[in-house]
This record gives sequence, structure tokens and C-alpha cells, in this order.
Amino acid sequence: MPERYINDLTDFWKIRQRIENFLLLSMNSFRLNRTAFKARNMKEADDHASEYKKLSWQDRLKVAAYLNSVAFDFDLNNPPRMDKTKFSAKSNQV
Repeated sequence: MPERYINDLTDFWKIRQRIENFLLLSMNSFRLNRTAFKARNMKEADDHASEYKKLSWQDRLKVAAYLNSVAFDFDLNNPPRMDKTKFSAKSNQV
């Protein structure tokens, strides 16, 4: 093999090793909070409505905003702005 290809492969393996080390460090620092969940049967787990009905309408709105931020991948504290050039409002004058 030409020396250039050997150097490229050596660089590739060095970079790969750095990435693997980074991923291992990242994964080891993550801990699952097992106290946030509890075992339930299917009927209890399926009953979400009763839990949300206990919340005020403001809290339910916050939950909905959070779920939208997760679903559409945007920061909850910095939501995307609506493009108002795409819509227009007209009044019906008789």
C-alpha cells in the first residue's frame, strides 16, 4: 500500500478512537431516574385522562406546549416564530 493511504487509515483510526471514547464517557454519565416511573397494569397505564383532569387548564396548556416542543423539535423557551407572510386576513364587507 502506498504510504499516503497508510497515513489516512492511521488518522481515521485515531479519530474513530476519539469518538468512541467520547461516546463512552457520555453514556456513562447518563443515569436513568427509576423513581419517576412505577409499574402499572394495562388499565392503569392507559388511564391518562384522569391524571390530566386533575391539573388546572394552565398546567394542561404547559403540558401541551412541552409535547409540541418535543414533537416538532424546538426549544420550549424559544419557539419558532409564525411566518405571517403566508397568511392574510380579509374582512367581509357587505
